[in-house]
Amino acid sequence: MTVVDVVMNSLRPIRRRLGRSIALGVAVVGLSAMGGTPPGHATVAARRRAAHDLHLTHSRVVVDGRSVLVRVRLFNDDLEQALRSDPRNASMTVAATPAVDSAFAAYFNEHVSITTDGTRLRGKVLQSGPDGDGKDQAMWWYLVELIAPKPVKSLGMRNALLFELFRDQRNMVTLLKMPGERRFALYFVPDEKKMQVVDF
Repeated sequence: MTVVDVVMNSLRPIRRRLGRSIALGVAVVGLSAMGGTPPGHATVAARRRAAHDLHLTHSRVVVDGRSVLVRVRLFNDDLEQALRSDPRNASMTVAATPAVDSAFAAYFNEHVSITTDGTRLRGKVLQSGPDGDGKDQAMWWYLVELIAPKPVKSLGMRNALLFELFRDQRNMVTLLKMPGERRFALYFVPDEKKMQVVDF
């Protein structure tokens, strides 16, 4: 199994409702709803149009040698709002096209700081597509590749995706170090400006 397979297969969709709190070391957040309208209270189409209650991204980062792969999931409407904040993308609609992938790569590189052993990396989008079964709030995923100049021994990250849009934005990251799949959990909120560092 390749590193890309690990990233693509291991990030399970976030359920619409989470009935427990998720402890991530730096904070414990009670997550009660991923969607806007409870099931049974509206049609599927109406639920898709409804604003979701929680602003959240979830990323999985896999580090293997010099390779850093990030699979990030975002709500479609939040993603479109972020992309359209650039006047050049004022009418952009989320789609798996080179133009949208390029726009997201620029947005990602501006808002996600990843350093390896002190060197700032820049990412490029490898793949993208819709996420979920169509019954809940629409989401989109991107697979972003970053290449370090040498095998990674220390990784620093600050994930500020969507912080400029939502004061209640929360960004969750699961980091895996290969080989061995050592796991680390990172959690980012708008008021925390410091980069989080993981040493391997």
